[in-house]
Amino acid sequence: MKHIYSKINSKKLLHLIIKPSDFKKKITEITSKDRSLQCVAIKFNKGEKILNHKHIKNKKKKIENVRIQESWCIVKGLVKGYFYDLNNKLLKTVTLKPGYASFTFEGGHSFKALTDDTLVYEFKKGPYNVKLNDKVYFK
Repeated sequence: MKHIYSKINSKKLLHLIIKPSDFKKKITEITSKDRSLQCVAIKFNKGEKILNHKHIKNKKKKIENVRIQESWCIVKGLVKGYFYDLNNKLLKTVTLKPGYASFTFEGGHSFKALTDDTLVYEFKKGPYNVKLNDKVYFK
């Protein structure tokens, strides 16, 4: 990762450049939990899955009544994306290839890696607090 700091305030991080080879662990936090833009890199092997879930409004967030929205960008490998309606019924299944991105505003989603060494970037609004239960799982 390349961190680019201000010349005016040398402690202020302005930009972050990442590349796929930066990620060796299963999950790597790219941004710190206090940032308003959250990003993690997730590595999968074939058959690994993110369970069906949807994000809910959480009144404990600093901005009241905000629903977490999520985006995935496929960097490497293939991912099967499952996209659900408001009533948790499957709407569409899509194979996501490198360069594809998905954006979930409402409704549910899940993902399954179709190849080994799959890499995705996940983006969502922060700051992130794992104690705030902002999602529910469903079958």
